[in-house]
Amino acid sequence: MQKERFTNNTSILVKEAQKQLYTPENNDICLVFYAELSHFGNEKTFFLCQKQTNECYLVCKTWHKTKDFQKYTLGIYNLDRLNITTNFYFLENTQKLVFQTELNALKHVTQTYLNNIKPKALVLDGVKYQLKISFEDLKIDIDWYILQEEFKIFEKLVFSVKKNLEP
Repeated sequence: MQKERFTNNTSILVKEAQKQLYTPENNDICLVFYAELSHFGNEKTFFLCQKQTNECYLVCKTWHKTKDFQKYTLGIYNLDRLNITTNFYFLENTQKLVFQTELNALKHVTQTYLNNIKPKALVLDGVKYQLKISFEDLKIDIDWYILQEEFKIFEKLVFSVKKNLEP
């Protein structure tokens, strides 16, 4: 029987939650990773994964961190019982084709183009967005705080990932 892990260090709690949020299920191939990391509310991560059998599925993980912080008013956090929910959605072949089409439409985007985008505003707090794509020869890894015109090319893909998983 494994012993549960406890801490009174908030940064250790956050690191453990992020470790769980950032890890796809079953070590399958992650084609798309999208995160909405809020300073004050829930943090969400979305994965579009592919199994060895080529079956694709979506995963949404949500850390209800305000509940975790309220639950442990004494400052003792149980690292093995974090309030993280996970939702799965297996894709039908037609849905898989839609994602493949959307990813193929992004093949013209280069990491150099994305690295040259300069923020148009200063954000002190709010939501940090992350997007990582690893599909065939398309490799993208970006973070942003404000949806600038240059990032709107990813809007359709992000919407497709989220619409199947959010209530």
